[in-house]
Amino acid sequence: MKVAQFARFTAKPGQADKVVAALEEASIAARSEEGTLVYAIHVFPDTPDVVWMYELYTDAAAQQAHSSSAATDRLKAAVKDVLAEPLTVSKGNPHSAFGLPE
Repeated sequence: MKVAQFARFTAKPGQADKVVAALEEASIAARSEEGTLVYAIHVFPDTPDVVWMYELYTDAAAQQAHSSSAATDRLKAAVKDVLAEPLTVSKGNPHSAFGLPE
């Protein structure tokens, strides 16, 4: 069963660009991870200090492999001093959707 993951990074004022840069760096590794289907960084003009991630994995094992990877460790280290609050992550399973990878 596919696993979807939403992550919310709330940066200190003016530091969201550093979060985005760290996520873009992490996306390089995510592209080569077997089982990582989607790794999408989202920013919104009305909340400039908040960066959202949407990730989709083939299954729980692929999500766990990503979350325990060296790239994820580097990402967490890169953003820890620029976050205004702890990173929040929610996981679930797609229920109803179209346009997602098979």
